Amino acid sequence: MPIIKPRKKPILIRKYEALLTRIHGRHPKRNFIESDYRKYNAGYLGELATDYQLGFIDEKKFYILQDLKLTINNHKVQMDTLLLTKKCIILIETKNLNGHLIFEENKMTRNLNDKIEGFVNPLWQVQRQEYRMKQWFQQNYLRLLPIYSLIVISNPNTFFDTSKLPSHLSDKVIGIDALPWKIESIEKNIKNTLLNEADVRSYSKKLLLAHTPDDTNLLEKYDLLPDEVQKGVRCPKCNRLPLPKVKNTWACPNNCDNEKKSFIYTSLKDYALLFENKLTNQKCREFLLIPSRNTMTRILHSLPKTGKGNTTQYFLPIED
Repeated sequence: MPIIKPRKKPILIRKYEALLTRIHGRHPKRNFIESDYRKYNAGYLGELATDYQLGFIDEKKFYILQDLKLTINNHKVQMDTLLLTKKCIILIETKNLNGHLIFEENKMTRNLNDKIEGFVNPLWQVQRQEYRMKQWFQQNYLRLLPIYSLIVISNPNTFFDTSKLPSHLSDKVIGIDALPWKIESIEKNIKNTLLNEADVRSYSKKLLLAHTPDDTNLLEKYDLLPDEVQKGVRCPKCNRLPLPKVKNTWACPNNCDNEKKSFIYTSLKDYALLFENKLTNQKCREFLLIPSRNTMTRILHSLPKTGKGNTTQYFLPIED
């Protein structure tokens, strides 16, 4: 299948992982941060399960964009999966939840271990996505295709009840094993072919160019000060920091088997994810606890840069 935008580990999750390696284990906000990280990571794992099921649809019919984020009328719209065909668009929202889910028009509740929790109804989430996608097509002067949306319950052990919903809404909520069949059924039941192959490729490229990567600043989100982020070179395997320098290089006291350059690269990535991907020699020295300007210059020399002398800025892309 043409996967125009493949799914990668979301930048937001990588930001959480960088933050959790660099705040103290007894930090008063750590439990909140870990809880949010687990929710986002569970969502990502559910999306990977959805991606597996997409391997069973007709690869000639569908162009796939995964983890697509658009800014439409100053609103940020995140779509787990978008399928583009000559006939329609299908939006897929994945929910990786366990327990007993009950869908109603105005809410969704979960019963887990006899504890009742309320959630924002994902049915209205996908309705908003449909509305914003229509706006995006109009703004880009593209022929509007029929837009369908599905909510996929990715945990096969989760029981979900849609009996309180009208049929046009209950049909949107499916278990993950039914996904390939549901997609093929939607596409097959649409009689009119609105685009040709060149149009579909053009539309998918426009969507890809419109993608806006996540820019969440976790320090601002959790009201953390820069000094609450532990500094130093970090071992990517055991997360030990700061690593000591031995014979002009860094070494992990736990004897982790890593290439020495991975210590520095991992730590520079931490800085880029938590602060900014524009690096200066001084800021990197302060963050990595490296006193020598010349040493830092040698470390940064292979990165793209702009400016000269003290005004030099290096750039480290955070999307792998």
